[in-house]
Amino acid sequence: MPISFSYVYDFADYRALVRAARRPTWRQVAFRMVALCALTAVMLLVMVPRLRSLDGWIWFYGSRPGALIGLGSLALFFLIARFDYLLSMWLGWFWYRKMTVAGKTVTIVLDEAAVLWSGEAVSGRLEWPAIKRIEAGRDRTFLFIGPLEALIMPRRAFAGEAEYARALDFARARAGA
Repeated sequence: MPISFSYVYDFADYRALVRAARRPTWRQVAFRMVALCALTAVMLLVMVPRLRSLDGWIWFYGSRPGALIGLGSLALFFLIARFDYLLSMWLGWFWYRKMTVAGKTVTIVLDEAAVLWSGEAVSGRLEWPAIKRIEAGRDRTFLFIGPLEALIMPRRAFAGEAEYARALDFARARAGA
């Protein structure tokens, strides 16, 4: 018996999909941490002994305006690193708004042979072996069909936890993942 559910595709669904698709492996996280620590250590070893005051920055850059530009560039680097999340949210909002199903109702049917979905001006059919991986999260399950493409099964689309678990088990049993 097919399992059918509907939900409104919102920005939180889009953000969750992007996070799940781009989730780094533990090796990538470890490499980034080691690289950041190494870069910070090199910067401190080279710059701190000479740059304890603005006079040190002037010596390093050759002039007072050069020192202020150097300090400003360093501050801008740390601000960009810190607010990268906000920038990605802002850009993500524009990508989300361009989507056909943004803010619209999406209906997904899990059938024995395939997954069918439909929304405003879009519909499709996907055979189960085409699903590359299934990733279950706290609020949503993603049926990935490509590196950045997935069908979303949000918990809020189901009447209860038992129905959600049944749909998840059904998908895992039939997917090529």
